[in-house]
Amino acid sequence: MNTTSPVNTYAPARVSGMAITALVLSLSALILWAPAYIGLPLAMIAAKRIYRSGGQVVGMGMAQAAMIISGIIAGLPFAFAIVVGELALIQAVVHAIAH
Repeated sequence: MNTTSPVNTYAPARVSGMAITALVLSLSALILWAPAYIGLPLAMIAAKRIYRSGGQVVGMGMAQAAMIISGIIAGLPFAFAIVVGELALIQAVVHAIAH
């Protein structure tokens, strides 16, 4: 009679340190703004590595959250510039029509 239990041969998944770092940078960008430009590409690289790990590395949710937060924060200055530019253009057109 064999009383030995089967040996566990798989390693537990580890959490991506890069995804954690990207999320921390993204959250700090809520206050400091500039880390968003580091957090966004870092989150993209982390997501790619997590996807390719075959389940050995986890943390896709953190990487996705970091991409969303960093993407929004990094895009705000550009959105603001577009809005201000459009408002200036509208003002110029209205002024030209009025005179």
